[in-house]
Order: sequence, then structure tokens, then C-alpha cells
Amino acid sequence: MADPLNQASTESHNAPAPDLDHQPPPPSTIATIPEMDEGDLEPEGAESQNNEGEDGRDDEENPPSIGDGDAAIAMQDDDDNAQPQGRCPALVAWFKSNAFLIYCSQFFSAWGDRMWTFAVALYLVEIEDNSLRLTAVFGFALTISVLLFGTLVGQWVDRTPRLSATRQSLVIQNSGVIINAVCLLILLHFKTEILPVGNGSLFFFCQVVIIVLGVIANLASVAEKICIQKDWVVVLAGGNKERLAEMNATVRRIDLTVNILAPILVGQIMSFASMTVAGIFIAGWNLCSLILEYYLLLRVYKKVPRLAIKLHKDETETATAAEPAGQTTEPEAATEPNEEAEIKPSAENPDAEPQADAQVADEDEPPMEHSTAGDARGTDEHAEPDYKSGGPKNTAKGWSRLEEDTPDDQQPADTEVQVTQPSPRPTILRRVANWFISYYHGWLTYKSYPVYMAGLALAFLYMTVMGFDSITTGYGYSMGISEALLGVIRGLGSIAGIVGTFVYQRMRQKIGATRTGLYALSEEILCLLLCVFSVWAAGSPFDPYYYFSGQSNSPTAGPTIGNDTGNFSAVTPNVTMDHTPLITPQGRDDPKSYLSPILFFAGMVTSRVGLWMFDLVTTQLIQENVQENQRGVFNGVQRSLECSMDMLHFILVIILPAPETFGYLIVISFFFICTGAVLYCVFSFRDRGHLFHTEKLTQCLHQNGEAGRMMRFHNETENDSEA
Repeated sequence: MADPLNQASTESHNAPAPDLDHQPPPPSTIATIPEMDEGDLEPEGAESQNNEGEDGRDDEENPPSIGDGDAAIAMQDDDDNAQPQGRCPALVAWFKSNAFLIYCSQFFSAWGDRMWTFAVALYLVEIEDNSLRLTAVFGFALTISVLLFGTLVGQWVDRTPRLSATRQSLVIQNSGVIINAVCLLILLHFKTEILPVGNGSLFFFCQVVIIVLGVIANLASVAEKICIQKDWVVVLAGGNKERLAEMNATVRRIDLTVNILAPILVGQIMSFASMTVAGIFIAGWNLCSLILEYYLLLRVYKKVPRLAIKLHKDETETATAAEPAGQTTEPEAATEPNEEAEIKPSAENPDAEPQADAQVADEDEPPMEHSTAGDARGTDEHAEPDYKSGGPKNTAKGWSRLEEDTPDDQQPADTEVQVTQPSPRPTILRRVANWFISYYHGWLTYKSYPVYMAGLALAFLYMTVMGFDSITTGYGYSMGISEALLGVIRGLGSIAGIVGTFVYQRMRQKIGATRTGLYALSEEILCLLLCVFSVWAAGSPFDPYYYFSGQSNSPTAGPTIGNDTGNFSAVTPNVTMDHTPLITPQGRDDPKSYLSPILFFAGMVTSRVGLWMFDLVTTQLIQENVQENQRGVFNGVQRSLECSMDMLHFILVIILPAPETFGYLIVISFFFICTGAVLYCVFSFRDRGHLFHTEKLTQCLHQNGEAGRMMRFHNETENDSEA
């Protein structure tokens, strides 16, 4: 079969305009190319307009071409956010904007995640007869899976077209939660019938299935967050740092607000209805959320043609250099013909099926060995996946092939044979070796960017017991704080985080993102000093000789810190619980003073402002400095580092589980946070050349010194005159 790209190129030179009507894209293709009249497409340097007016919206009448890059996104978003005269039309325009669609999709996603995170711990505790063993294994499996496979997930996001990666992650995540909720309800209702089967082997198998489904759904959730929060919002911002900061802050506000409201809703359903009704509600929510999220993201994808392109760094630089001269670079000019030329044979030519099957059968082989003569030129990051053949055909190496490939007449003749005759499947040992190689390459990619120091600083902040999880809840309860007050304190922490998102926007506008990170870390460390002081304050259960003396000398000694039903991440082994709190008040004396818990929780709540400010700073620095086709692998490695630090703090709690030794954990956590601050200071110094404006300090000291000398000279002159 003739190469589609060569055919299109021949027609463009032999006719006034190429006739693309005989190559309609398949129905499943999302990124379609509009029909063109004569003269709309010129051989070189011409701009094409995507007249997509199916819904009749004025703001989509003449969107910019794909080749216009970031400028096109800025113009498109300006059209979407244009404010007509009057308040109501302006509000309607905002509701139709791309940013609002992203916010809505993230609201549905965050609400489903928070409900599931809260409810799954309750179901697992109920299934295990009020034991935390299954809850502990579930939480540990989620953490270790992201640690092991976070890099691979990021690499998959990088080599998959944006819409395809988003769609697959949404389907896998929501389907995993739905199936898992159904399995939990079945296991909960038929537990007595399942337990005797095979001496408990069937019950154990059901538990394994629940954990595996949870791991798969969690990895898909990580992929979805990388796609939308780390990549799509950058494209929608169109190079506008102010808009990017606003979108990042708004998405974070949505997440923090949902973190307060979603568990309350699920708890009320469980209390006033039943756990069965709550499980059905969660499953139904995820089903509806899947449809709504994809619909909203699909609208954004259609309105922003730039999302259909994943540019290599070299291509981005070439496009930027050509824009001032009004020229369209070769990758941009070939974008639309390549898309249609590639999509057509994928869906209509039956020869495409063996090619896709060969790629799936031997996916670990280098992509260069699987390219046909047509794919070498026609398959790139612009093309949507071949849905009929089972998935995307482009790879990470294929993104930069546009400038590297040789002409089709110089392609080796045996390329087709390599595709139709795949090599044997790799062995398990080779797959393990490939995993280590991928992780190593991901780390090299991560470390190649100077901003990795800021990412490491953020990861170090995860090694802390001074966070609003079940560890902190248990510690507060051991000091005599009631459950209701602990819930209020947790809500105050989320509100403080929301305040931090507003402060971040204002400070970034005034002093920039890098300096804002310095102030954010300074605020967090100063506030956490209160937590350190609480270790030795009145009412603290800390006993430095607890394990040496064999008994506690603290007047407020409490039971071992474990896990409550509000979070499934923090665990201690062999701990059981009643239907209400994990740490029961029997045998616990009221503290002589509440100074220690007041200092501890006051420091935690106020530190949330700086913590979430720094989170937004790091997020935007990564978005601005990591090139487009490596955002996935960079954020995958970043998430793995965060999970490793998070798991380390759980291990420390398992080693030192008593409230009397919690003071050690506070001091260790403070040390890790200070280490993270030092790492960020190193990044700031390398980026800006200095940490503080020492020249201003020197000038001020010099002026003060001159003023002092003048004052002394004046006094000496007066004394001499008096004498």
C-alpha cells in the first residue's frame, strides 16, 4: 500500500489544493481535521483554521491553528474567557471557558477519590472483625505500588497521546473503584458463607482481589493526575504564568474543600442509612463521574487543538524561532495531513491489525524495530491511537521521529518483515531487568533538570508525623482531645491550606515563584517550632527513657498509637479496635495541662499555610521547567520519592508506636523538613545566584555606618567646642 504521507505530498504539488474528502477519519477518532476548500491549504508556511462550529458557539467560530503553539492557546483561552458587557454574560462566558471545564472535572474526580479513601477503611475494618490488619496491608500495598511503578506510569503517560492517556486512566480508575465496591459489599454480606470454603482460602482470595483492584485504581488515579494537573493545565495556560498559577491554586482549593465535605457526606450516609447504601452510592458516583469527566475533558480537547500535539523540545524551539517571521515549521505544517494520513489506514486498512498486534505482543522491543515504512513518517505524537487495534502505536522515541526519519525511498526493505514476524516474548528475568533500567533512566531524566532539587525538597516534607492523618489523630486522643474537637482541628487545617492558595497567588505576582517558596518554607518551619516545643511542654506524654525504664514516667501516658477509621495509611501491627474509637479512654487519666496539645495542633494548623504554598510553588516550577514530552516520567519519579518518604514515616511509627516516644518522631520529622528547606535553598541559590539581596543589606549597613561616624564626629566637634 502506498504511503499516505507521500500520497498527500504528491497531491499538494500537483493540484491547487489536496482533496482530503476521500480520507474521512474513523468514527472513533476524536481529533478530526476539518474539510478545506481550495486555497485553504498551501504547500509551505500557510496557517490552517479549524472551523469547528458544531455547537454554534460564537467563541469557537475561528479558533487558531494547531501550528500556532502557545500563542494559539492564549488566543483561544482569551476568546473563551472574553467578558461581554454586563455581569450575566460575563458569568456565562466563564462557565463556557476551558478553565471552568477543567475545574468541574477535577471536582468530580476529587470528590470520588475522597469518598472512596474514607469509606474503604471502614469496609476493610468491618470485614476483618474490627482488626486493622487488612487495612494496614491495603494501605501499604497502595504506597509500595506507587513507589515501584510510579516511574513506569509516568513513562506511559509520556508516550501516549493526551486524550488516550486520559481516557484510559479514567476508565481504569473508576471501573476499579466500582468493581472493588461491589466486591466489598458481596464479601460483607456473604462473609459467613465464604469463610468455611476451603478453610478460608476463598476468603483470602477475595481479600487479594480487593487489594489488587485497589492498587490498579490507585495507579490509574496517579496517571490521571499527571495527565490533567501536570500537563493539560500547562497547555491551557499557553505560556501565561499568571494563568497557570491561578489554575494550579484553584485545583488545589477544590481538593482541599472536597477533603472536608466528602467524608462528611459518606459518614452521614453510613450513619443514617447503611454501609450497603453508602457502597452503592460510591459506585454510582464513580460511574456518573466517569461519564461527566470524560465529556468535560473531551470538550476541552476539541476546543484546544494544541492538546492533540506533544512536541519534542527541539520541535518546540524550532516553532518558537519561526513564529516571529510568520512561518510555520515543518512539524507544524505536517501536523494536520499527518493526522489524517495516519488515522485512515489505522481504521480502514486491515493490514493495520497485524501491526498493532505485533506491537502488543512484543512491547518491550525498541520502537524503531517495529516501524513500517509508512509508520516511520506517518506515526507521531499528533495521531490519536488506533482504537480498533487495541491501543496507541506511537512511543516515546516516535515523538522526535519527524526530524530524524529518512525518506521513505531509503527505508530498509525488510522493515515490513520485522513487523509481521515479532520476536519471542521476553522472559521474566528480562522484564525485571527492563523495569530496573526504566527506573534508572527515569531517575536520570529526573536528575537532568535543575528543578529536581525543589522536587526533592517537597519529597522530604512527606517524612513527617506532623500531618493530619490517623497517626496524629491517635496521638491527640492519647493526650485527652475529644473526637469532635479533633474533627474540628482537621477542618481548620484544610481551611488554612485554602488560605495558603490565595496567599501564594498574591506573593507569586509580587516576588516570583522561587522567592515565594523560600517564604513558604520559612513560615512552615517557624510554625512547626511550636510542635517541637510541645514535646517538653506541660501535658506532654513524652518520656525519653520509656524503653529503658520499662514503664512510663509521664503523667499523661496513653495507649499505643494506631489507626482510626478516617485514614487507612498509618498502621501499627496487631492492633484491634471497637466500633467507635481505636484508642479507648478506659484507664486514661486526664492530663494535668493542655499546653502541649495546644502548642502541637496550633503549630500544625498554622503550618498548613506555608506547606500548601510550597506545594503550589514546586508544582509550577516543575510545570514551567520540564519539557513537554518528559513531564510524565518526571512527575512519576517525583511521586515515587514522595511515597518512599511517606512509607518511611509509617515505618518509624511502627518502630516507636507509643505516645511516650512520639516526641522522638516529632524531632526527626522537623529535621527532615529542615533538610528539605536546605535543598530548596540550594536550588534557589543556583537559580537566582543568591538567597537574599545581600547588596541591599550591605548598602543599609554602610549607610548606618556612615551615619554613625557622622554622629560621632558631630559629638566630638561639640565636645571640643565646649572645651
